[in-house]
Amino acid sequence: MDQIERGSFPAISKSEARRVARKLVAWFHRNRRDLPWRHDRDPYRIWVSEVMLQQTTVNQVVPYFHRFMLAFPGLNALAQADEQEVLRVWEGLGYYRRARDLHAAAEIVALKHGGIVPSDPEQLGELPGMGRYTRNAILSQAFDLRFPIVEANSQRVLCRLFGPRVVRSAQFRTLALHFIRGLKRKYRLRRPEQILNWCRKQLA
Repeated sequence: MDQIERGSFPAISKSEARRVARKLVAWFHRNRRDLPWRHDRDPYRIWVSEVMLQQTTVNQVVPYFHRFMLAFPGLNALAQADEQEVLRVWEGLGYYRRARDLHAAAEIVALKHGGIVPSDPEQLGELPGMGRYTRNAILSQAFDLRFPIVEANSQRVLCRLFGPRVVRSAQFRTLALHFIRGLKRKYRLRRPEQILNWCRKQLA
């Protein structure tokens, strides 16, 4: 079938999903922000940025991200640091549990995974402070795996496109997956998971 149907959710063709995805990506390329964690696909840098962006605006995060990277340029440097030093560098961002969890998770990755951020969803999801949103952000943006980010920003974008009845997370994930698969198959764009997650977040 060429339709997406779930409960009261309006039927949407796969071709329409692909069309919308193409427009979203075109918009993103015209309006994308030059953010330091987008300069490469380093999972450590992406991970730090996603943790910092929880409950904090992008403009506030950018200088702290630069400062954190100067102090702890790689995962092993963070893992070897004293927790108090990590908190000192984090000072000003607030929600210090984020820094403690990030430090504890880095220690586990250094010990159990040789300092390499795992691309396995189960292994990544077991780390301290690693919720589904952060896990999927790392997997999609660093490893190009099909783990769409589905949260309030995605909800706002899809509601603008398809109306307020599109409110259930399962429906958002279905749409996001069709966007991604349509891009990969039809448009042959590089890193569609990464780009789509970025553009939905920025548009919202």
